[in-house]
Amino acid sequence: MYKISEIAKQTGLTTATLRYYEQIGLLQTKRKTNHYREFDDSDLDWLRFIENMKKTGMKLSEIKYFSDLKQLGAKSCQKRLELLEEQKVELIERIKEIEQSLNFLEEAKALTKNC
Repeated sequence: MYKISEIAKQTGLTTATLRYYEQIGLLQTKRKTNHYREFDDSDLDWLRFIENMKKTGMKLSEIKYFSDLKQLGAKSCQKRLELLEEQKVELIERIKEIEQSLNFLEEAKALTKNC
């Protein structure tokens, strides 16, 4: 079991962020008898999942929706797969935009080389 400060250190998230995730229902924390939050390895895995989803460009509200669907179990599997596929399509589109920007920069460098 981990304290909030230990989880923050392991994930690189602030304790304020962890409390916010709890507040919006994205993270379900357990409480000790002294009301301190305690976390386990499954919480650590879930926080890493959240951070990876954020890296794909998924908004917290969308991650929360995914989390809510996950709580429903197998009957929400198809919808979760659809959400992941939609995010993949968006990410591929962003990659194309970045590639176009990189090409533009190379062209600009070529034009600027002779100044």
